[in-house]
Amino acid sequence: NDFYVDTITSLCGGTTYEFASWVVNVLRSASCGGAGIQPNLTFKIETVTGSILQSFNTGDIPADGQPTWKQYGTFFTTPAGIGSIVLRITNNAKGGCGNDLAMDDITFRPCGPKTTAYADNDTTGFISLCENNQQDIHFNAMYSGGFSNPVLQWQLSKDSGRTWIDIPGEQGIHYTRKPTAAGPYQYRVTIAEQGNFSSPQCRIASNATSITVNALPAPPPGDTLLGCTNASVQLKAVAGAGFSYHWRGPNGFTDTARSPVLSNIIYADSGLYKVAIVTSAGCTRTDSVRLKVYPGVKAVISPAASICEGTSTVLTASGGNSYTWTPVTGLSDSHAASPVAAPTDTTVYQVLVQNQYGCK
Repeated sequence: NDFYVDTITSLCGGTTYEFASWVVNVLRSASCGGAGIQPNLTFKIETVTGSILQSFNTGDIPADGQPTWKQYGTFFTTPAGIGSIVLRITNNAKGGCGNDLAMDDITFRPCGPKTTAYADNDTTGFISLCENNQQDIHFNAMYSGGFSNPVLQWQLSKDSGRTWIDIPGEQGIHYTRKPTAAGPYQYRVTIAEQGNFSSPQCRIASNATSITVNALPAPPPGDTLLGCTNASVQLKAVAGAGFSYHWRGPNGFTDTARSPVLSNIIYADSGLYKVAIVTSAGCTRTDSVRLKVYPGVKAVISPAASICEGTSTVLTASGGNSYTWTPVTGLSDSHAASPVAAPTDTTVYQVLVQNQYGCK
């Protein structure tokens, strides 16, 4: 009986197709007393009215010691005026002990001259670039004989080959790729006879070349860092998995940490600090931050005082242009340089002194 029947429409004229399937005889060689019936298949290509256009018979498919998949099938060239066909796979063997088989991967696909496309003689099919170090990439297409009037079309995919888009105006044997933004890209060329070119299913595609444009790390926020003498400042660079860092700056400074700390800075530490950030893909971005070192604050306060309950004293601080006293209990003005203090109990006052540069 028939194992498989299907109708194929919208065929391409003058195109060779393959109709095939993988088959395995699953009968054990010792089954049925060693005389099991072997599968025997016929592949037919017919018109929709039943006329046979092509036929292929497998003959008896023998049983092996171990199940062995083999592909059987035939090639077929569409004649003029035939746009639809019927595919049929028939089991010719009789019933009885045996005639046991499995089928998989039934295919009907166009076959044509071999078409290849390579970029600048690269044959690996994988190219990795850095976003800031791109050059034009030149593709060349090659195809074997078999076309009488071929038309080529270069294509681009940005979703790992799920969707292909024709590149406008690129129908020559050569294609030049210009630098792009970061991201994954795939390129290939398709080819078809001129009369079939408008039908995407009639085109034969080449191998695809994957080009990955690796993004650069983001620049650090801000370009100026303020610091005070004898204090500490921290340089910061963007984080990334597998990133490495190479800092250099004034006063012989070098470091390989992502965010190194400069302790007890002095005026000689002022200047431009540069960092080379290398991503896991080997792409390098150089950024910089300028450090300005201002005079630090040396807070001076009056010595401790003893007063009688119900009396007051003046607290005196100097060294800056703004002051903040804590706690505020018993003070006439917590932001004055010399507030009057009249606490009801013994109190320790502290003052935060800040200068005009923001040093505290």
